[in-house]
Amino acid sequence: ARPHYALLGHPKTDPHGDPIPSRKGEVASTPATSLLDCAVGRLLCITRILDQESAFLDFLKRSNLTPGRTVRVEHRDEAAGALTVRVASGSSVTVGHTAAAKILVAADRAKAQKKYFF
Repeated sequence: ARPHYALLGHPKTDPHGDPIPSRKGEVASTPATSLLDCAVGRLLCITRILDQESAFLDFLKRSNLTPGRTVRVEHRDEAAGALTVRVASGSSVTVGHTAAAKILVAADRAKAQKKYFF
């Protein structure tokens, strides 16, 4: 009844990390917190983007801050209202507090257990 869903491999989320309801209409809940609230040095996986505005999504794509990416907050500058985030690709990006609040993350336990460094 949902051929496109099967064709895509029965995804649990859309490309921005928003949950896709099951056939029964149930929506899975995944624990996540905003990037703004994360501790410095922890490996994190981006799980969801709360702002779907095209300019914001373009910024995230250019910065490799998309769902599924592993990141680490390297530095927090409260006076400037910004975070420095290192992406697993090796690049660093400065993100303002407003933008960081719109990026949801969860602990990336799999990579942390493998001592994944970038």
